[in-house]
Amino acid sequence: LKGPQGTQFGKSAESGVINVYTKPATKRFQSEASVDLGSYDSRDFYGRISGPMGSDDFSYALSVSNSSRDGFSKNLLTGNRIDERELTSFSAKLRFNPSTSWDIGLNYTKNKTDDGGSAFKTGTRENPYEIDDNPYDDRSEMNNDLLSFVIKYKEDDYTFTSTSTYAKQDVENKSYASSFGGLLA
Repeated sequence: LKGPQGTQFGKSAESGVINVYTKPATKRFQSEASVDLGSYDSRDFYGRISGPMGSDDFSYALSVSNSSRDGFSKNLLTGNRIDERELTSFSAKLRFNPSTSWDIGLNYTKNKTDDGGSAFKTGTRENPYEIDDNPYDDRSEMNNDLLSFVIKYKEDDYTFTSTSTYAKQDVENKSYASSFGGLLA
């Protein structure tokens, strides 16, 4: 796009925008699933169903995914594996599409992340390159709730889009930024 990005995507888009479009709810039944296994006990699962709800004007989509793996490394001070990860995500979408001009959607996504971290903390604000060698196994757990309501109206030469969103994020750090030299020190 030429010109100020804020006119298209809001005041926080001075440097540009990355738009992520997920699969919409469909008017005909669809389903898909995948399972991937790999080294370090890596496991990825994805499942999705979508289809009409009563009439052709209403449709739904439900998806669930889980991705997990053991850590690549071992904390030599504690003997525990580090940097393991687990991400679980659930998505539900309702879509009202009565004509080619109108498209209205309500979307909800729930993400839960358990992210194993590093055995060592980076240094304090005074010296960010210092490494603290105290034996900690840190973790960061996040819970995200995302809700959006999108109304689109298309005509020959223009598209009107109204988007309302709500986001909530809870983060719990366990020894992630410790008082012994973490980023918050």
